[in-house]
Amino acid sequence: MTSTYSLVMRAYPTSYRAEHGEELVFTANELSDGWSFRQSRSLLVEGLRTRTRLATNGSPKEAWASGVAFALGFGFLMNVTELLLILVGFGSIDGFLIEDLPPTWLVLAFALAPIAMMISTRWPTALIVVAVITALQVYSFATVSPSRALISSSLPTAIYYISQLFGWAVMAALLIWLAARTDGPRAFSPRSGALLTAAAVGLAWLVDSPFAPGLVLPLLVFSLLVLGLALITIDPRPLMVVPVLALVWLAPAFWFFSSWTELVVITAITLFAFGGLSLVARYSVRRTLTT
Repeated sequence: MTSTYSLVMRAYPTSYRAEHGEELVFTANELSDGWSFRQSRSLLVEGLRTRTRLATNGSPKEAWASGVAFALGFGFLMNVTELLLILVGFGSIDGFLIEDLPPTWLVLAFALAPIAMMISTRWPTALIVVAVITALQVYSFATVSPSRALISSSLPTAIYYISQLFGWAVMAALLIWLAARTDGPRAFSPRSGALLTAAAVGLAWLVDSPFAPGLVLPLLVFSLLVLGLALITIDPRPLMVVPVLALVWLAPAFWFFSSWTELVVITAITLFAFGGLSLVARYSVRRTLTT
């Protein structure tokens, strides 16, 4: 495939490129009488769409499942990276001491979650991950006082327990759904996992702040939101990170509410954003798989 289009043709999966590559390049050269930016863009977009269709078997359900798996795996990977950075002495989280963090053995057990999800999200993975996040939840209830977690005393301590159980329930329900109702797509490849981890560590180093680890996940999620909106007609999976993690993030966000009014307003905004982004992701899935 010695052509000026050989670089953009790498957007297609290797098997598809081997079978149809020469034909696609020949057609592009015929249509434009040589190289053109328009044909290059068309090949790049169609290559990425083809990669998405093959990864999801052209099924909207599998596209949703793949997006949910990526969102959960991404969240777990970033949280593990954040905890490990703090355990080795790099920064802290919003004033919480290192004594507030889970023991090293539990953090290392938590590291099994994203590693397992690089393989698949079938029942073995679901059971492992649910067991680990349950252990983390039990540890949190046993060691962290609600009076310390809730900055304001104007809210009852029940808010702390409800919010924590809510976040745990969302993650457990999505993991069980992936195992029970889908083909168990893996969250991402080991290469992608390594790149995401490197991005998290590099971002924490660039920010160079005592609270840097606490900024890593929001900044990376915002980057994925921008990327997802840019790829809205190509690949819906990066975009779906935000609505999935919005529900999970709603739990720890309760810690920092200072009044009932703030709690209601922020919760409403979060749920509105969740609904809106879910509709955008739904549109992206339909557009990607039908065009």
